[in-house]
Amino acid sequence: MSYFLFFWQFFLLFLLILIPYSLFKLGYSNLDNNQKLIWCLIILLIPFFGGLAYLLVMRNKKIIK
Repeated sequence: MSYFLFFWQFFLLFLLILIPYSLFKLGYSNLDNNQKLIWCLIILLIPFFGGLAYLLVMRNKKIIK
């Protein structure tokens, strides 16, 4: 039972870090506003897969500083 609890706590902690980090990187990307809105909805509606998908797909794109 404790392994099950540890897994879910680790998973929730990972999500608490992944979602804001993905949204932060999305905010500073040089995508169009429509593309940013679509990615934001994907990240928020499908948190685990949306955040990972954004980070994997957009990792080589340039970011406005």
